[in-house]
Amino acid sequence: MIALPYIFLACLQGFAAAVPAGNQYRTEEVFADYNDVPGAVPLIGDLFPIKTYKGLKYKGFTLGNSPVGLEDLNLFSIEFDAPFPIARYLIDDLLKTPPSINSTYPGSDIHCFDLHELDFHCMTTTTTIPGILIQCTLVFTPYIGNKRLPPQVATFTPTPGSELPLIITPKSKQQHVKFGDQFKGITGMVITMESAVLTALAPVGLDLGVPDALALMAMDNLKYKLYHQIQ
Repeated sequence: MIALPYIFLACLQGFAAAVPAGNQYRTEEVFADYNDVPGAVPLIGDLFPIKTYKGLKYKGFTLGNSPVGLEDLNLFSIEFDAPFPIARYLIDDLLKTPPSINSTYPGSDIHCFDLHELDFHCMTTTTTIPGILIQCTLVFTPYIGNKRLPPQVATFTPTPGSELPLIITPKSKQQHVKFGDQFKGITGMVITMESAVLTALAPVGLDLGVPDALALMAMDNLKYKLYHQIQ
């Protein structure tokens, strides 16, 4: 299993307390498209780390982008809106900061959040130029503090013929994920990449596994509800 360990601190102490009473918190529905990340500069590649954005803390994510104007040349084989957050380090390496998103950090007034939906795709780790789309299966596991809740699985499969970044190829759409009730009142989420396969060679009868270090996931269009503590 290719693991993206997400480590979260508790803001709730038990599953029974997952969804707080409405009169104790101010709620806010949020749509995160990453077009207005504070301090971000539209540079080539994925040079800008995402820190705190729209109420959630990011660790180990950078802002995936394309060279200025490159998306207008229609070279990317995925239908997307740049920029988007990407996680490059898909192996459990103690020398690197594990990618994470959480609602508890110094100065935060967020008690917990409900995760509604997101879009994602996977590709090879080249982000300064268009990479190769790969099939991947992700396991989304919500947490309340250290308590693990039932996971949800989703698979992104490129449209046949769209894997390579060529102008004449068809385009793939990101995989849409709508989360279940177990993603309500959470403090964080663990994502593991269960498999990654290069499908570009399928026409010649080859489906090759992608090494951990050569795969990345990219996500976009997060929708969630924040529970702000009332002072």
